Amino acid sequence: MTRLSIEFHRGVAQVANLRYKVRMRIVSLLPSTTEIVCALGLEEALVGITHECDYPPSVVNKPRLTASRISQETMTSAEIDHAVRSQLDGHGSIYDLDEVRLRELNPDLILTQELCDVCAVSYKTVQRAARMFDADVRVVSLEPNTIGDIFDNIRMVGELTGRKSEAENLVGELSRRLDRVKEQTVRIDHRPRTLMLEWLEPAFAPGHWVPEQVAIAGGDQGFGQAGRPSKTTTAAEISGYARK
Repeated sequence: MTRLSIEFHRGVAQVANLRYKVRMRIVSLLPSTTEIVCALGLEEALVGITHECDYPPSVVNKPRLTASRISQETMTSAEIDHAVRSQLDGHGSIYDLDEVRLRELNPDLILTQELCDVCAVSYKTVQRAARMFDADVRVVSLEPNTIGDIFDNIRMVGELTGRKSEAENLVGELSRRLDRVKEQTVRIDHRPRTLMLEWLEPAFAPGHWVPEQVAIAGGDQGFGQAGRPSKTTTAAEISGYARK
């Protein structure tokens, strides 16, 4: 395997060895990783995004590599849930990946996830597409469960792209913002019971980092499980929490 180093020219990541230099090419298959890549100053290296990526606004004209199989714009939450379950129960996916366009873009790094089947193109689909490349491409799955994990993901992307110091600076800035909020809410004597739902029909109690966000903002995080997947809940459970 060729030993590679990473350097930067005019804010664009480049992979270099002793004989050649090539511009680093990144595909982001998550809106969150698109934001991370851009926050690290690598927007020019971003060659492909998802159909849902819309921030920062400057990325909207980048090639879009995914599409939803569900026309959710005209559907209720219950109808969307039924459509999603029907697709997944058949071991399918609710997203399409443009594998031809992906190969044409010839990325060095693909950022994706395997935490949630309904949040993005499946990790297995991305891996299968990457195996068809003539050149090596690195597929990296980011799977945060907590705010701390999100910060670690930022550091990981920084490591992968040669932006370690920028990643540490970004994590430091975000941590300080959270600390300022905590300073204002830590002394709250009575934290209001706060109902956060990740879906309406059926109702999904929050998980992962959402209960943390509620607590940091000054609310009671008793409804939901921090660091765990979201799960369906019932009217009885919601009423029980409201009466506590």
